[in-house]
Amino acid sequence: IPPEVGSLLSLKGLSLQANQLTGPIPSQVGNLRNLSILRLEKNMLSGTLPADLSHLSALKQLILERNLFVGSVPESFGNMSALAYLALGWNRLSGAVPDDLERLSNLRSLSLQRNQLSGTLPSGLGRLPNLEHLSVEG
Repeated sequence: IPPEVGSLLSLKGLSLQANQLTGPIPSQVGNLRNLSILRLEKNMLSGTLPADLSHLSALKQLILERNLFVGSVPESFGNMSALAYLALGWNRLSGAVPDDLERLSNLRSLSLQRNQLSGTLPSGLGRLPNLEHLSVEG
């Protein structure tokens, strides 16, 4: 994904799924403040999940499943208050599920399955008023 995509400031949706894309998500994607949909699933993207994505305050769908991402889920993802769908399954993510995800009161679906996550789920996930789908199986 070229870093220049971060200059498309009017962009509301970016769907690049199933394109055999490689490399990291450029931090410049965090500049797309009007973005409501980011779908990058079914590629070969790698590296860590950029904390800059948490600057996307209008983001409703973040679908990053079936890639090669490593590291932990950034705590700052809990700042994406509009987020309704967070799909991070089928990667190589590790560490604990951050407590900050408890703040995603608009979250309807959380998919974390098929990663190498550890620890317990934050108890606050059970209090999310709109959560309809939770998938964390190994």
